[in-house]
Amino acid sequence: MNNTNLNQNKNFVASNNDVTTLAKNGDVVTLSISANEALFQAPTVGIAANTSATVNPTTSSTSYSATHTMDQSSDPQTAVTFSIAGIKDFAGNVVSTVTA
Repeated sequence: MNNTNLNQNKNFVASNNDVTTLAKNGDVVTLSISANEALFQAPTVGIAANTSATVNPTTSSTSYSATHTMDQSSDPQTAVTFSIAGIKDFAGNVVSTVTA
């Protein structure tokens, strides 16, 4: 039995724009995710209007990278938001959905 608190440690958002804090149509936004122990499976990640960003690796890990290519027709022209759900370790400890 694992009574250790599972912590989703930190998130880092950047784009492949020349100014990595900005993103425009066609730019790829990357969310880097790390945890203090291996997760049971890859989390479900939403970036901007996309509720199913591409997450790698797709298996158990302590670090993940989620990407989304910005789309002028569906992504709002505001600050990029994200959500991370399904954060669970092998002992079943769960972290609530993270949004920002």
